[in-house]
Amino acid sequence: MPSENKTPNIGLNQWQGNENVKRQDFVEDNLIIDEALTQLEIKSGDLNLLTTENKTSLVSAINEVNSKEVDLTSVNERIDENVNQIGILSDELTTHKAEQMPHVFIDNTTEKTYRYGIAMQDGTLGIIYEEVV
Repeated sequence: MPSENKTPNIGLNQWQGNENVKRQDFVEDNLIIDEALTQLEIKSGDLNLLTTENKTSLVSAINEVNSKEVDLTSVNERIDENVNQIGILSDELTTHKAEQMPHVFIDNTTEKTYRYGIAMQDGTLGIIYEEVV
């Protein structure tokens, strides 16, 4: 028969000397333990999927990550390079928008080069072009 005394966390039997123990009591306790372990695994995930060297516990993995130093110099250099590239692209876009005919094509049959763009002509949007001499 199940014990009246239970463990505080998951309610396993804690038999006293005067209580009779039955096999079914152990079966029920094993089911409680199995469910608790399943829930723990679901909540913590598969430790084998950790990218850290330490895969024995989440706490150890977190501590490993926290103890690693980040090279901020290389991060800052990449940020600076990206900011520089954005500045260059912004300048190029400004120049492109300012030109009336910013595009170029070559007529392969005549081997002449033309500039072209899009503009309003007499209230109608159209493609304008001219030969580059």
